[in-house]
Amino acid sequence: MARGPRCFFYTVYMQMSFLEYLTEDNLIEFVIKERVKCTQKQNLSKDRVQHIEQAQTPAAAVQAMTPPRNLWRRLRRTSRHKIDRVEIKNKLSLRNTIYYDLKLYRNNMVIAPPYLQELLAFISRVQEMASDVSTWDFSSCIKVLAKFKEDDADGNAIYRPLTIYNSLEIKALISLASTYLTTAVDDYLHEEILSYRPLRYYHGKENYHTGGYDAIAGLRRFIEDHPGQKIYVAECDIQKFYDAINHEVVLDSFRRIAEQASIPAYHEVERILKLYLDSYSFHSNIMALNDSQEYWKEYKRQHRGKIKGKCLFKWVSDDDFLRCYKDPAKLKFYKDTIGVPQGGALSCIISNVVLNDVDRRSVLVKEEDPDRFFVRFGDDILLAHTDLQECTRLIDAYTRELERHLLPSHPFKPMGECKNGEKTTKEFWKRKSKAPFLWGPGEGNAFEWIGFVGYEVRYTGESRLRLSTLDKQFGSINKRYHSCILKNNPNNLKGYLSSNIRKVAGMNSSIDKFEQLDMNPYSTQQVKSLDRYRLTKIERLDAMLSERFAQEYTHTNANLVNRFVKHRDEPTSYYRRLMEIDSNLND
Repeated sequence: MARGPRCFFYTVYMQMSFLEYLTEDNLIEFVIKERVKCTQKQNLSKDRVQHIEQAQTPAAAVQAMTPPRNLWRRLRRTSRHKIDRVEIKNKLSLRNTIYYDLKLYRNNMVIAPPYLQELLAFISRVQEMASDVSTWDFSSCIKVLAKFKEDDADGNAIYRPLTIYNSLEIKALISLASTYLTTAVDDYLHEEILSYRPLRYYHGKENYHTGGYDAIAGLRRFIEDHPGQKIYVAECDIQKFYDAINHEVVLDSFRRIAEQASIPAYHEVERILKLYLDSYSFHSNIMALNDSQEYWKEYKRQHRGKIKGKCLFKWVSDDDFLRCYKDPAKLKFYKDTIGVPQGGALSCIISNVVLNDVDRRSVLVKEEDPDRFFVRFGDDILLAHTDLQECTRLIDAYTRELERHLLPSHPFKPMGECKNGEKTTKEFWKRKSKAPFLWGPGEGNAFEWIGFVGYEVRYTGESRLRLSTLDKQFGSINKRYHSCILKNNPNNLKGYLSSNIRKVAGMNSSIDKFEQLDMNPYSTQQVKSLDRYRLTKIERLDAMLSERFAQEYTHTNANLVNRFVKHRDEPTSYYRRLMEIDSNLND
């Protein structure tokens, strides 16, 4: 009899090989996850229009092997009321439906519905592929999407490449290999690697999911533990990490940690990892597109002739690569084996394993030091120490180890260039890597604030949103406003107004993830500016609706300004959310 898993996670890794891990339950769980993604309304940005059909290819296959939405079994009322997120409700409902039909089929009570036949056939294909991957070529199903990043000084539109695999079988193998490796090696990663980790024990918390907010919490603890002491901070950022990582370095790092973790039959999952790496290189898959007029045709049209230069992808310069490779001939030899797909499921665990290797092999985390603070999120690190010389020694050793792993970091420059008298210049915030500097009152060569994972933290412990993060919040409000603007006459005015009310109420939703944002004069000023901007958009939208629908709009008693009043305690305001976050922080 088939039974479904009792939770939302894949079967826990318990010293099983990868082929043993590719169970029916785990593959069904993968399909459920993909199907639920399809149910969510996807606001695809204009820069993805060109490849929309390619991007949706797996979605059609997923829908063919899951029951139609109207046949999903409803949750019991008690279960529905306990769950807030629609995504989780959909997962449970779909899971119940599949396992119910599977049970009837396995007990010979019904003929397998068409979707179930497709699903079981898919599971068999994936398991067969994993047993013999020698004939498979992952590169044949790669599609590259371009996401706008910025305009450069020469008037070019710079894009970031996002890679998708439009074969569902290959996508399943990559996804489950990633989940398998993430669980198998997690105990051997450094504790303060906070990104892309499963639920784990962390600083006294069981089954805890770490994130960027834990970096800020740790930084505050470090400040509290060193009252009155000088603190020196250094930051190091790798240039285009995913685009610059060498495949040979990846395989070597995985072999070392696989040996430590005693992964059974490691060669089974290593074959998937090798195929993943062999399918992609930045030089052949991405840089070659810069010369393709057909590829950029749709993206250029979106700019409507406003760009003076080209649409293109950028890579690390040869000069920066040569700091690591030393020999131009060696760099030329390796060029087609550099880079991993951004957006690919295995790339996250690759970043953790390779950079954990860097951390461990440098002196950065070799010994306990109560006067040192170290944390990593993705390829960004933050290092703090009470001794300037020790801080300098550690960051230099770390940089040298990066070069040994063929990873070019952003070069360090004198921090004095970031001061104009007593004032911190914009150069400080633009700089990716920062040589050790004094974190304290903004006098002399000291800097009052540091930025990390979307936050800025003052030397006294107060936090606020980073300027780039704040700009994204303004952009989010503006995007919501434009999504409310009516282009045609609505068939159902009441329904249209209700939709607008939900959109307006959700204008502050993206601030919820900043769990370490405390209430202070700096953060309060930021959220008040967001609320003023939000209110301006609400008033403008309200005026448009009132003018267009006149009496009908007024009689609905759904006026947006009346619903979303001007005082700061209004339930959906940014200020109110900051109060709630601060309250949770102090509990």
